[in-house]
Amino acid sequence: MTRCHDVSQLTTAELQHARRELAASLALARPGSPSAAPALAQIRAIDTELAERATPGAVMKDTWEMTVRAAANTMLAYPDKISDGLEAELYALLDQLGTPQDDQPGSTSTPDDAP
Repeated sequence: MTRCHDVSQLTTAELQHARRELAASLALARPGSPSAAPALAQIRAIDTELAERATPGAVMKDTWEMTVRAAANTMLAYPDKISDGLEAELYALLDQLGTPQDDQPGSTSTPDDAP
């Protein structure tokens, strides 16, 4: 029988406290003790919840990088509309973000809405 360890309702401080308590219990348990399995399962659930709570920062970073790439690619598509210095900085930024050369824009020389 598998039990679900729902720890999503606990605050981060409560999760950290519970994890410390469980770790202390494990430290006192004899090696191979059957009491270790539930404690380990709860620790895994806590670690998973804490990792999921930390993810929004990673999502924000990915969103920021995607937005910067899109803006840089849009500006670089029309190099006649930006200064040479800005063009060089945008290509350097794309390189720093790890954008492959094949994914960097070539010039279209005229905006899409040009007559």
